[in-house]
Amino acid sequence: KGIYYSLIGINNVGNVIVNQILEERSKSLFKNYNDFVFRTKGFLNKRILASLVHSGALDEFVYKEKISKKYMVDNYENVLERLSYSDVLDLELTNQSSNISDYTFEEISILEKEALGFNIKYNLFIKYNPMKEKYKCLNLSELKESKYSVYVLVAVKRIREINTKKGEKMAFLEVY
Repeated sequence: KGIYYSLIGINNVGNVIVNQILEERSKSLFKNYNDFVFRTKGFLNKRILASLVHSGALDEFVYKEKISKKYMVDNYENVLERLSYSDVLDLELTNQSSNISDYTFEEISILEKEALGFNIKYNLFIKYNPMKEKYKCLNLSELKESKYSVYVLVAVKRIREINTKKGEKMAFLEVY
């Protein structure tokens, strides 16, 4: 009932890390986010954790514990520090503040694309579907040579302005 994507396909996550996560999980399932952090602290760092979070690999904790992706990334070091004390005191810690606001749709869309190289869940264009339907926009893959005007909906990634040989301004757009 979902999309399965290889952990190796996530940026910053390689074979060694995947094997270590799988080995740790084979001992017992991760109970919660704190348990995951505690049991992987020897081989994960914040950059790898952020890639896992942004790719959606840790979404189970978002749904079960009602914590945000932003909380998991921004409080990684705090959780590690608190867990070091809980080990000494033999306490089970809960998340300090699960009501930290999450990333915006645009932010998580960009972060997911950085983590995976493409979007699976957070496509920037989803929220523009009503506009796409209203103006009868075509997908770029549907464009054919035509003498008629057509509408396409794009997100501009980068604009590069140049001056032509005649001194006129011209721009190149890089789009998603």
